[in-house]
Amino acid sequence: MLLEKGADINAADIYDFTALKHARMNNHREAAALIEQWPAMQKQRKEQALADALARELDEITKTVRGGLTRPLPYKDPFEGMKP
Repeated sequence: MLLEKGADINAADIYDFTALKHARMNNHREAAALIEQWPAMQKQRKEQALADALARELDEITKTVRGGLTRPLPYKDPFEGMKP
């Protein structure tokens, strides 16, 4: 669908009619409802995509921290090389 490809729902034709106005004038209830709900649907998709990305990032951080905690830390003597 054109909306999924980024079509502007507020774009008007030469008569200043938007897609929503055409849908209402021609009694296309489902199309009109979709056009009306599209901004909220897009916002929800963006928020879900962000939440998914954050969850993946948190999972990677958790794996890294857990992996780091299971291996002993290398010890380096801070006084090595100093002469008494």
